[in-house]
Amino acid sequence: MLAQLQEKIFNDQAIPVLAKQLNEYQNSKQTSVKADQQRLSKSLEGVDRQIENIVNAVASGLNNPTILEKLGALEEQKVELETKLLKAQQVKEKAAITEELCDNCFLVFRTTSPAGTFLRSRSSSATM
Repeated sequence: MLAQLQEKIFNDQAIPVLAKQLNEYQNSKQTSVKADQQRLSKSLEGVDRQIENIVNAVASGLNNPTILEKLGALEEQKVELETKLLKAQQVKEKAAITEELCDNCFLVFRTTSPAGTFLRSRSSSATM
């Protein structure tokens, strides 16, 4: 099984394909984060508008317990949305995954892991 891993994954021909697929996956996640940020911003704008409308209604003399409950719920929703938006904005864009980075990772794996030792010993015995 380890020999199959070396043959299929830990080889020079697989590195460009792996780097490309990892970057595509990473980019799809980044696109998802940006979409979440936009969705949260729009929701926050809507909540702010509703709060402003209720405050204006209360200021003009409409003082109904139901309206005040709604205002409280909107304020809670606003805090929740702001927190989620802050978390989403803190997600940093990831650096591209290069072929060199993948190659270095495989090199570390081959030189430090027990499986890597097995792979080296199998490949050196195959060349004898």
